[in-house]
Amino acid sequence: MSAQQQDAIDQKKKELQRKGEDAQSAYQKRLQEKLGPVYDDIGKALDVYAKAHGITLVLDVTKIQGIVSASESLDITKPFISEFNSKNPATASLNP
Repeated sequence: MSAQQQDAIDQKKKELQRKGEDAQSAYQKRLQEKLGPVYDDIGKALDVYAKAHGITLVLDVTKIQGIVSASESLDITKPFISEFNSKNPATASLNP
């Protein structure tokens, strides 16, 4: 393979990498545009739920590195989802 062919291959690799990075960036931006408002609504509803139930701390274990262990009675996920769905019937049909 000649040096010219190798240069062409390297150039194509760089172009492909840039296009992949651009596509990933566009995907992340679009995802944030669509899910951002949903996450905001859920966050607000979770704050209201916590205050109504005397909860002073809510942990999102999907965002915590490491192992988190607690009594099952402390997990408010299912009760919160039930209450959220009862107040937002359009979302209830989306949950299996």
